[in-house]
Amino acid sequence: MRVYATLAACLVLTACIEPQPAVVSEFNGSTVKIQGPGITPSTVFDDEQALASLTCGKPARFASGRRVGDGWMEKLFICG
Repeated sequence: MRVYATLAACLVLTACIEPQPAVVSEFNGSTVKIQGPGITPSTVFDDEQALASLTCGKPARFASGRRVGDGWMEKLFICG
């Protein structure tokens, strides 16, 4: 019974953790790299696309992605 109570407590605490926001890791005027939590390097979330466009000052389009850590992805956007 204690095992179930401990497991339930862990699940409740895990649900309370907020996901980390995406952050700009590099910007050189023509490209922007954004790091954030992700499932696959090719999955682009709306907040990442918006952050890239805001950083560029114009529409940005996804170019590529790669894993940089445990559950973290780095995505390259080209400023349009």
